[in-house]
Amino acid sequence: MTTDLATRATLAVAVVLAIAACSRQPAAPSASAPKAPATAATAQAPWTLPVRDGMQPDLAVAPDGALLLSWVEGTSGAEGGRTLRVARWKDGRWTPAATVARGDWFGNAVDTPQIEQTRDGALWATWMRASPTGGHARDVVVARSGDGGASWSVPVPVNTDGTATEHGFVSLWRASPDSIGVAWLDGRAKTGVDEMHEGHGGPMQMLRAAVFDARLQRHGETAIDSTVCDCCHTAVALADDGPVMVYRDRTADEVRDIHAAVLRDGAWRDVGAVHADGWVMPGCPVNGPAVAATGHRVVAAWYTAPGDAPRVSYAMSEDGGEHFGDAVPLAQGAGVLGRVAVAGDARGAWLGWIEEANGVQALKAVHRGWSSASASPATVVATLHTRGNGAGMPRLAATGDAAYAVWTDTVDGRPQLVGRRL
Repeated sequence: MTTDLATRATLAVAVVLAIAACSRQPAAPSASAPKAPATAATAQAPWTLPVRDGMQPDLAVAPDGALLLSWVEGTSGAEGGRTLRVARWKDGRWTPAATVARGDWFGNAVDTPQIEQTRDGALWATWMRASPTGGHARDVVVARSGDGGASWSVPVPVNTDGTATEHGFVSLWRASPDSIGVAWLDGRAKTGVDEMHEGHGGPMQMLRAAVFDARLQRHGETAIDSTVCDCCHTAVALADDGPVMVYRDRTADEVRDIHAAVLRDGAWRDVGAVHADGWVMPGCPVNGPAVAATGHRVVAAWYTAPGDAPRVSYAMSEDGGEHFGDAVPLAQGAGVLGRVAVAGDARGAWLGWIEEANGVQALKAVHRGWSSASASPATVVATLHTRGNGAGMPRLAATGDAAYAVWTDTVDGRPQLVGRRL
């Protein structure tokens, strides 16, 4: 491979856009898909963030309902390098931003650092750093703070295979009151970065997971799936029954459908495709799924384009992710770019995605009830100034009586974080 993950991501997005431009007819929704009547439009309000010039955000709900926002400041190669920061939103105000780490590289627009809090109050952060093997190889590290972010442990490696390959696209979940679950894409089955480019027909990226305790000791590392899409982000939600992982699978015939796996009795189990779209794609679309859970209810959303007809769909589960219902289309047509986000609340699910019309991208959102009895029409959350995949992956989180969205936009050539309250 001659380019790093960020370059491959940009190229792959261009491939997807080209496919979308060739679409003649949008995919017809399933006749059995539930159709919910529209109700009042979603109300919006600005959400002031603790930073302006930032990028690569993550957004998580803490056990007490507070929101955790992480982001990256600075530019790679600049004096001082980049800084990974975190702040907490509670009772209508932000805590002072805390510095997690400083360095030259933390991630990119589609593969960002992650933040989470366990019930003991500890904060956890993961990010990517250059591998000591050199070249384009990347490793994942994890760090912990027991004092609200004022100080952080020395980061420890998440992957310990020591191969000159790429690792990333992390998902986090609360494994116990004082331990964190980490899932990541892992290239150890490949012999080197030059052989990691998709299409060689050799070993492929795998999805692995492990748990780290309060002393940053790893436990129970395992492979969830041995062949997955190389550069599509993963997502996990914590249902009452246990964690539910969603990711883009990859078969020998290049079918790239979204699969789910559940952690039960200490073991991960693949429950199969969330929906059998049958999308055959010979390259990585850089467009992973999103998932949220409330009690036993789980909602997954994803982008797909079978028959060169792009669309964003979602499906719901009533049994903790063991089985999903029909796929319900949210948007379809050549302008649908995907990059989905999901958040769950007591009433249902918030779903977000990006569309493009006349060369201008827009972030859209909708709320769908857990039953088909309530639904809001899609609303435009923001019109973006950025192009390509510069907006990265929007984030959604629900707490209290509202959902909160955050994303990266480009204003006057500089990446900036923007937030909205829905």
